[in-house]
Amino acid sequence: MPFINILFITIQYERRKMIQGIMIWDFATYISCGSICLAIAVCLLSIRVVSNVQIPVYKHARKMLAFSALINVLIDAATVVMLLKGHDHFLLCQFYTPVLFYIQFYLTRMSILSLLHSQWIRDARCFFFLGIILFICLVYVGCMLFSGYTFAAQSYLLFLQTPIAQWLTTVLYAVISTSVVIVSCGMWHETQVFRHKLESYFANRQVTKGLHINLIVYFFIIYFVLATYNYFFVSDTGTCVVLTWSSTILFIILVIIVSNLQTLCTQISVGIAFLDNENIADKEQAEAASPYIRHAAEKASSASGTAPAAKPGVAMDNGSAIVDTTPNPSDIAVKIEEWSSLPQKLYMHEGITLNSVANDIGVHARLLSHYINNVYHINFNSWINRLRIHEVCHILETDQDITMSELALKAGFTDASAMTKVFKREVGVTPTVYRMQHAAS
Repeated sequence: MPFINILFITIQYERRKMIQGIMIWDFATYISCGSICLAIAVCLLSIRVVSNVQIPVYKHARKMLAFSALINVLIDAATVVMLLKGHDHFLLCQFYTPVLFYIQFYLTRMSILSLLHSQWIRDARCFFFLGIILFICLVYVGCMLFSGYTFAAQSYLLFLQTPIAQWLTTVLYAVISTSVVIVSCGMWHETQVFRHKLESYFANRQVTKGLHINLIVYFFIIYFVLATYNYFFVSDTGTCVVLTWSSTILFIILVIIVSNLQTLCTQISVGIAFLDNENIADKEQAEAASPYIRHAAEKASSASGTAPAAKPGVAMDNGSAIVDTTPNPSDIAVKIEEWSSLPQKLYMHEGITLNSVANDIGVHARLLSHYINNVYHINFNSWINRLRIHEVCHILETDQDITMSELALKAGFTDASAMTKVFKREVGVTPTVYRMQHAAS
């Protein structure tokens, strides 16, 4: 019996030490993560970037991300206070933490939508779930006050145990979880729209770098999925600590990516703004030019991509004559052919854009884009890559000494792997295999 008593006392002592150690680790986790998020917010709000890259979109994204970090600070600070007072900090997850979490979710989403130049940021549907959350908050506070409870800590903790509070918490969880899923799907769709815009204006290097912005969306989705699981479904301290550190690390990576996109955001903003403005300002002109483009597209299949001559000035649409002041599609085809045949091979230059090519050719950028999309059935980036690959094939056939890295840089690609990927898509084999085939022949 004495042995059993000693063993029981030892087990209880070790268990008490283990619980105390977990609480210390828990306390240190929230102190550290809160301090990190506070430092991030201060840096984003106070550190100024170079003036020539401080564009409104980037400023707005940084500001929203800083406020999002401050929300993390409020959550971690409240958790530390609960631990110091000896309360169960998981009680915060019934109302306080979910509400702040959704505000953080909303701010971060707006920040990323700004970087993606998304039209969704001005869509009224973005405020739908926010309105529901605010309504639930008002009902929650109203029920608490109507039931005779106050905002004092002890009174609030007692109210959390009532059936109405638990029911409202369940509704809050359901709305927020649904919002995270729907918005995450929408954000993924916006990355596809953003990619399409990049490929419609830029060529290769800017497209590749621009897709780094899409990484933010992926980290955004992972971060908030982890945070949702942590706040709503985890009830043990160990798992909560691990997920808290994981979420903080993901948030740090997200901020680092945004901080390294200053110059890139400026370059991309020029192209995206150009496309958006042209789509609005020249809508009627595009509709007037479309009969010519359709006519050229119909003839292109039998003419290897070059539109034949069409009667200039007048087109028939549903029996009505339309007077057109835009260049004839056959003229555009001739200008494109002349430009692509220049000895300077401008399409192999780095930093080429839709606007720069349109200026070289002497046509409106919108009309050039419309022609490429409807006659060649590809976007601007794919068209430039096709011209580059054609030249790469010629070099591979005539120069057996040039390396793939040198060839990639000469052709305007970011590196050999990027060139190989495009080459295989266009030709069907890798550049190395293509060189071996032609060397043998």
